[in-house]
Amino acid sequence: MPKDPENLKIWLERLRAQVEAAKYDTDMKRILVEAEKIETERLAALAERHKIASIEEKNRLEMERLRMELGSLKHEQKLKDALASNALVYSFYSRVDSDKVSDAMKTMDEWSRVHPGKDIEVQLTSAGGSVLDGLALYDFLRILSARGHKVGVTAYGMCASMGSILLQAGDERKLGENSYVMLHEISFGAWGTPSAVSEDLDFAKILEGRLVDILCARSKLTPKTLAKMWHKKDIWLDSGKSLKLGLIDSIVK
Repeated sequence: MPKDPENLKIWLERLRAQVEAAKYDTDMKRILVEAEKIETERLAALAERHKIASIEEKNRLEMERLRMELGSLKHEQKLKDALASNALVYSFYSRVDSDKVSDAMKTMDEWSRVHPGKDIEVQLTSAGGSVLDGLALYDFLRILSARGHKVGVTAYGMCASMGSILLQAGDERKLGENSYVMLHEISFGAWGTPSAVSEDLDFAKILEGRLVDILCARSKLTPKTLAKMWHKKDIWLDSGKSLKLGLIDSIVK
């Protein structure tokens, strides 16, 4: 340590600078250690997330496989049940939608391939639903008839809206004694510009025209009579009236 005041002052400044530098180095090392620790924890968390995501994806694939197996088992069971009863009977107890129509077409198509020409009976209870899905099933039932199957449709309880159209797909149409057929104008929703709504309305009229043709083809109804009957209201027909109008061939008592 110098004794000269000036040199002592310089020496103290240098010492202070060295202390500060040492402190700075210590702080930097501590920061680097903390940063390394944080990065290690981040990488560990990222690896854990990847692990969890991998497990979740594995579980999802396994669930999908199980759902497919369950669907296949249900499908096979329907075929076994039909064969066990010596009759191909499909129960359509549902609204008309894509899932139910897809299941019906898949099941009956397999029946048709395994047992060509065998009678197929559809037991129908429906409140109606999608027009396009219903027309798809209607056409498919007529195709089965064209393949040589006698297709029977028997409605129980409620046979409404698109249900009444599916009833007409049978080579033989039956209705439970205490059951009802409901007819009404096509209903649809539209949203958008006036031109878009106008296009939707035009298409709805086209669809309604097809439904009218189907209902009138084998019944005593005419398009004019039908339009007057269901204007702004639902028409409920019991089994007797349905038979009288020719919408069914017989009543199940």
